[in-house]
Amino acid sequence: MSPITHLLISWRFAEITSQNERNCAFVTWAGVLPDIDGLGVIIDMLYNFFGYNSPMFYHRFHHIVLHGLFGSIIIPFFFTIRAKDKLKFFLTAFLCVHIHLICDIVGSRGPTELDIWPIYYLEPFSEQLKLSWSGQWELNSWQNILITSFILGGVFVKTIRNGHSIVSIFNKEADAIFVKVVQQRWYELMKFFVK
Repeated sequence: MSPITHLLISWRFAEITSQNERNCAFVTWAGVLPDIDGLGVIIDMLYNFFGYNSPMFYHRFHHIVLHGLFGSIIIPFFFTIRAKDKLKFFLTAFLCVHIHLICDIVGSRGPTELDIWPIYYLEPFSEQLKLSWSGQWELNSWQNILITSFILGGVFVKTIRNGHSIVSIFNKEADAIFVKVVQQRWYELMKFFVK
């Protein structure tokens, strides 16, 4: 699935499972950070742009380095240092990384049915445990679009009802502005339909 979908799903999971804002933000980022192993795509693009053969970092490292047990441990551990209620946080973040992995197993296929993208769960240490699903959806499939739309709708409902949003993991002041705008637009829309 796309990093945006991972962000939205991770935030909703963190909102449900975290007792404080700091842990909520950390769990959210833990659910997104496995995709940092895909940043090699930038280097590959730069090589291509300047006319050199790509080192294929994206294909060699994405879904390998942090998409497995190693990433499920190291990413939460990194945040646990600053989290509150450390054991509960670690377990919640560990689970959130696994939600990311499940989403990728289900919805990260390339454009053809032969482009199934597996998860090598024990990498970077072993290739022994390969997880894949023959029914894996394309990355831009209607299923992924529907899931993203549904989760995004939930984010807006949460914003309208509770007065805080996913923007809070980036900046609290920006979150306050975003919440105010969303709530105002919602109430204006309701006035229009109630007339």
